[in-house]
Amino acid sequence: MGEAIPPAEALEYLGSQVGEPLTARLLSDRRGSRAWKIEGPLGAVALKANTPGDGLTRDKAVEMAQEDEHLLRLTAAGALQAGYRVGAGEWAGGRWLAVRWIDGTPVWGAFARARSLDGNLPSAQQWLLGVARTWAEELARLHMAGWAHADAQPSNTLVTPDGVVAVIDYALACGPGGGPRLPYRGALTHTTAPEVARAILATNDDVHVQAGPSAEVWGLGASLQWCWTGQRPVPYEDDAPRSQARHHFEGSDASSRQGPSVAVPAVRAGDRGLPGSLARRQAIRCGAGAASEGGLMALRSLTAADAPAVRRIYGKASVRFLGRAAMTGREAQEYVARVQRWHLTDPVEQYVLGVDIGCDLVGVVKLGLRPGRHGRVSYVLREGCWGRGHATQAVRELVSFASTTAGLVSLGARHHPDNAPSGRVLAKAGFTRIGARDGMTEYSLLLDL
Repeated sequence: MGEAIPPAEALEYLGSQVGEPLTARLLSDRRGSRAWKIEGPLGAVALKANTPGDGLTRDKAVEMAQEDEHLLRLTAAGALQAGYRVGAGEWAGGRWLAVRWIDGTPVWGAFARARSLDGNLPSAQQWLLGVARTWAEELARLHMAGWAHADAQPSNTLVTPDGVVAVIDYALACGPGGGPRLPYRGALTHTTAPEVARAILATNDDVHVQAGPSAEVWGLGASLQWCWTGQRPVPYEDDAPRSQARHHFEGSDASSRQGPSVAVPAVRAGDRGLPGSLARRQAIRCGAGAASEGGLMALRSLTAADAPAVRRIYGKASVRFLGRAAMTGREAQEYVARVQRWHLTDPVEQYVLGVDIGCDLVGVVKLGLRPGRHGRVSYVLREGCWGRGHATQAVRELVSFASTTAGLVSLGARHHPDNAPSGRVLAKAGFTRIGARDGMTEYSLLLDL
């Protein structure tokens, strides 16, 4: 490995960025590409280039050009910090790419303490949860811009000395637009979401399979489970071909899909280790919740793709007692974008979660946080889904979320006096009617912690 020399064209450019003299340390030489740490008087960068003469040279050169394009687009979209990409170009053997050097340890190594006896210490758990929190926030920035990293596995995620996650290697990222690119065919087997694995198995190798935020949240949970417990969420033999390992997902459908189960302690949204950005991802997954007529129910975050469903939820019949008109398509898009911004604040002041039945978004529940660890609950369900117990189950799930993840001690709710079914939902969920205020019927619920 020590004989691999960085491309002269790259060194000439980097000398103007980090100063001279330069020192180069080879970090890896595998799968058709090499990586170095390049240091100069003014700083350090990570440099990678395709291996000349290797059978994978052409594909790796195209992959590096693709990653460079991704970095430029992500920076323009505000999903990456300006200055992360340092430079890129051609050299005699293909392509090179340089990014800002980040001092950090891959997540697998950083989570070693979780897999030891020390992992049970409160201080260790808080540190680990803080790492998980910043990992979720890094990916959320991409999702807000319409992108998915699509390879957010432990080796592509660094933990800095202060416990903050930095995601690297954007070659496989999937974003908006349908321009030419190398087809995405998945990444690490046991962090690949079931729907992506099934799509890969059902198509030829030259077909691009678009990975989205939902699949990435599954991959985040899978990576956390793997690093935290040492157990893969998808069992297969170490020497099994990737295509064979992915057959684990065959025979399962979207309505029965369950996300990986990560054994982490219950944490309140206000705790330092886990403010709302990751709290909203805990068990808020399609097919990971309680049984309900029509399939498994889960409360989950809203994505941009949910806007049409949100518009149908806020239809004319459903908003009759809400004091507003039916939602337009544009209003639904703006509402979802606003909700996503709310969930990125720290601390979160209001959770707005979709009610998902077998991967069909049928409603929205809200939990507004008030002083004194008090919360306000509200909900709306799509017409045609009433009278099936969905609203009652959704409110019960939200109450559980409020008492555990959000750490609240009391809840309040209200409904229009003419909306008797809403009162029955609240009563079944454990709320007590306490009277009337401002023309509305008020309810309360004390939570057991």
